[in-house]
Amino acid sequence: MQTLNLKEHRAVEYRYRGMSHQDIARHVGVPKQTIDEWFKPSRGRLSPYSEEFAEQMNKARQEQMQKLMEESDMEMVILIKLYLRRMNELLLHGEKKVKTYRNGEPILDKDGNVQYYYVPFVPRFMDVCRAWKMQRVMRGLPTDIRDRRCPCCGKRTRSFL
Repeated sequence: MQTLNLKEHRAVEYRYRGMSHQDIARHVGVPKQTIDEWFKPSRGRLSPYSEEFAEQMNKARQEQMQKLMEESDMEMVILIKLYLRRMNELLLHGEKKVKTYRNGEPILDKDGNVQYYYVPFVPRFMDVCRAWKMQRVMRGLPTDIRDRRCPCCGKRTRSFL
């Protein structure tokens, strides 16, 4: 293949970005008819360059998206572990509160340390639903609890928690 001049290279880039032939002609500074000839399917002078450029750009985008997905997956795993650890702590011990006098001052023990007490934790429906959804996401299952299709027959089923 021949090398492209600057106008042709810009035209290929603009075409990849989805610009119309009219817009490309205006930005590059050549007649629209020339742009039409350059990008005729399968026999236009720039068609092979355009396809090759699109393949390279799409491959780069795909690699970048894969990297971002892996990073976000790791972040989700960390956040879910922290959330579940906090829920487990609350369920086992309850919520830690500071003992206070009626005026709001904390009660201190004989060594001067603040005294604490624990209030039993009663999970709300939202907490249970969030934990359920996290579990479903970790298993790669759908989280929509309203209407789903049966995997066997494809009929719509209604499922509840």
